Amino acid sequence: MSKIAIIAKMRRDGRVVDVLPDGTQRPFPDTPMRPMAESQDEAAAWRDPDARPFTPEELARTKRIPRARTLRRALGLTQEEFAARYRIRSAPCAIGSRAAPSPTSRRAPISP
Repeated sequence: MSKIAIIAKMRRDGRVVDVLPDGTQRPFPDTPMRPMAESQDEAAAWRDPDARPFTPEELARTKRIPRARTLRRALGLTQEEFAARYRIRSAPCAIGSRAAPSPTSRRAPISP
């Protein structure tokens, strides 16, 4: 396994950049780092036990769940406004909108 860490960041415009150790950023190349044929790419995915693709049967059983943060931002609402509009506790709304919820956020008081 390689000991090199690659830090990537997605800009607001949707472009993905490589963050270098000195903090500067450079865009990722448009071509893949290791070009593979589609069949090689799929075979590699099936060999990876942690990120195996869904079978058609598994995909059919999955339930699509919209991300609360994406929905809330698309509506232009704050967490409190979103919670009030859809009559949900503000704590679950906050948990769904943050990258890493803290255990104390689940106990946040509900504002009337």
